Amino acid sequence: MKKISVIKVLLIALVLMLPVVSTVSAQEEAAKPEAAMAEAAKPGAAKPEAAMAEAADTSAVMTINRFVTCQGIENREPAGETATFTAGTETAYAFLEARNISADVEVNVVWIYDGNEVARVPLSIRQGSRWRTNSSKQLAGRPGAWQVQVQDAKSAVLASLDFTAE
Repeated sequence: MKKISVIKVLLIALVLMLPVVSTVSAQEEAAKPEAAMAEAAKPGAAKPEAAMAEAADTSAVMTINRFVTCQGIENREPAGETATFTAGTETAYAFLEARNISADVEVNVVWIYDGNEVARVPLSIRQGSRWRTNSSKQLAGRPGAWQVQVQDAKSAVLASLDFTAE
């Protein structure tokens, strides 16, 4: 008889706590698009529309904290962040930092030159509080407008950066 009473008390406590947990989660989710837009407004950051797509499409899985183009990677961090690569630059790098990853996820880094996809690099991001990864592309003397995107498994663009090779 006592076991049933204890179970009833626990169930009642859980039912009473559920609205509080739901309210906190809803407030946290509502704040994500604004945070993504603020991050996107920084120079060299992903475009605002990409940040909004990231906030809407992957908020349940991860948050893209940083996505930048750079001249290299040093100590697992971007080195020489830039949106313009000089004529002698052989390789461009795209650095991605994800946060609050609730499950393992696969993304693609897509390199686009002159409006055409020239490379698609699959990257695995593992569950955890933070994951950093990068992709690189040989520019091969191809001056002009480039774009690099992070896409989910359904090819939805989560973040996008334009850059120029001189």
